Amino acid sequence: MPTDFEKQSYWHARFAHEEAFEWLTSSETFMGFIEPYLFASTLDSHNPTPNSDPSPDSQKSKRILHLGSGTSDLHTHLRALGFLDVTNVDYEPLALARGRDIERRVFGRDDVRMKYVVADVTNFSPSSFSTATNSCAESIPQPQNPDSQPADGNSTGTQRCECESTPQSDLVLDKSTVDAVSCGGDEALLAMARCVRSCLAPGGVWISLSFSARRFEVDGLQELFGVQVLGKIPTPKARATDPDVWHWVYLLRGV
Repeated sequence: MPTDFEKQSYWHARFAHEEAFEWLTSSETFMGFIEPYLFASTLDSHNPTPNSDPSPDSQKSKRILHLGSGTSDLHTHLRALGFLDVTNVDYEPLALARGRDIERRVFGRDDVRMKYVVADVTNFSPSSFSTATNSCAESIPQPQNPDSQPADGNSTGTQRCECESTPQSDLVLDKSTVDAVSCGGDEALLAMARCVRSCLAPGGVWISLSFSARRFEVDGLQELFGVQVLGKIPTPKARATDPDVWHWVYLLRGV
């Protein structure tokens, strides 16, 4: 029976006992693809320009949105490089509690400086991000029975992607969140893409890690983003004769 990755009940049960887990690859490996876009004065998808002012203040000014943060330690790698304007988003509050615990373990018990926001990545309201603190701030009400909602997480059938009057993100990251969302079908992935597109600042980019070589081959997505492959990561082999299997790192820029 397939795992219900698109259902909140699955993640609630999982995060009740899971304290840390990395999807597809380590954060260190993923950061190798991200760093050129962190230390850049322009987010040029083909040739990121080195930042002429790599000071801590310059780094802190980059606005980063980490979607489906789960129990990954990716956010601590961003903070270790001086990036503090990081908003970690997950629709399971337990995941955000784990994320805050991970930040405490790395930087100190009383030193939580990144933001943690409860939201559905297919139907979020980024206006709440600008007022979120380093506590777990809920951006949307949590349903009594989340699995009764449609795959796009929207019980009313209308999109709620509101970035027009709020600070937009220079960099959006997800570490296989697109794979979990895609379990709800193409429309769920498109809903996520619409929200991400509305939240990107001019010149901003979305970097996504997926197990699928065709993850963004979805009708309608080309109207939102241009997609390129930044690279691929080989998966470990049990035997030398095993076939090559890759995980894919994508860069998406709004059109």
